[in-house]
Amino acid sequence: MAKTFHRKTDGSIVVKDGAKIVGNLPGKPRSLNGTPVAASIPKLPGADKVDAVAPKRPKAQPSQPFSSEIAAIDENIAFLKDALISDPDAVVLASDLDDITVPHSFAPDEELTLKQALDLYRLEKAIFREAQTNLALKEDKKNGIKLIQSFGNGKLGEAEKEAFNEPNTKEWLLARTNGIGGSDKLGYVDESGEFVAYDSIGKKNYLNSVLADKSPRAIAAIESNEVSTVDEVDQALPLRIGNHLERTIQYEFAKNHNEYNHFDDKNTRTAKGRSWHRFNPDGVLQDKATEEFGIFEAKTSRDVETFEKALPGYLSQCLHNASAANLKFAVLVADIEGEKGQFVYRVDFTDKQLQDYRDTVDRAWLLYKPRYDKREAKGELG
Repeated sequence: MAKTFHRKTDGSIVVKDGAKIVGNLPGKPRSLNGTPVAASIPKLPGADKVDAVAPKRPKAQPSQPFSSEIAAIDENIAFLKDALISDPDAVVLASDLDDITVPHSFAPDEELTLKQALDLYRLEKAIFREAQTNLALKEDKKNGIKLIQSFGNGKLGEAEKEAFNEPNTKEWLLARTNGIGGSDKLGYVDESGEFVAYDSIGKKNYLNSVLADKSPRAIAAIESNEVSTVDEVDQALPLRIGNHLERTIQYEFAKNHNEYNHFDDKNTRTAKGRSWHRFNPDGVLQDKATEEFGIFEAKTSRDVETFEKALPGYLSQCLHNASAANLKFAVLVADIEGEKGQFVYRVDFTDKQLQDYRDTVDRAWLLYKPRYDKREAKGELG
């Protein structure tokens, strides 16, 4: 049986193995924050500029709104990271996380993994940081400062603007079935800088999983659902964290990188003449030196190791978005829990990388999608 962690009224933690108490932990968590060390993140092909140690965020002052709340959450996060190291398989009851105020879908008696508990605290922290950012934006506006402008409804590169759908509505979910989006990453850039399509290396199961979300059966399931919106509490925790931190990541990046003009863009866009190649940029950048536009992509992670594993897929998403609009660069900015500053990756794409990715999207939609639908209709798929 996995170990469980139970918080007592004095703040200390009792560790149980079944009904047996096997340990006690102090109420004040041990800090994992030692001397900052530059994270060892591999330089991937096409990533021309990697800032593993970016400019540090301004240290929160005692008078800064929500700083005390964030500091308290940081202590809980540090404790859970310690617990993960000592016993990765341990669980904690949702009811023991009694200082979590953000709504969630876990029942009080539900056993959570330590990673789930960690993500709940990260979500709580993200919401406080979002509130800090909104206050900073209001203050900037009062002082006539506008670091992030609205991109507007015009074209982005060669990409067309699609009619805006409110996220997580039935209309929005159905629109997502009309093509291949950025989260459907169809390949990666290898060490030589070549784009490798998943369908060229036998990853048909992955391709099937992408197409399953856009099949007639999936569309019928969305249409038959009486609920018109997806409640945020039912969304995955990492997705909720990312949504709440997106604006903060972009704002902090804008403060430290004046070599770009920074734009907010909430539109769904499709490639010119290829409406099935779809994407939603987190933002848009304009390189002041070249006046060229590029994609801004914001990501979050609970730790460096998790981020490193996901990085190739994140860069593929950047390539997906850039190739739809025929833009030559993207900047991926990551906010990693416990790390000071942001991790910044600028990737400049070649014409061949952009075209190879476009060809892959076309094959997925025009060749494999009809085959998948026929197999589903014949009952050949589970």
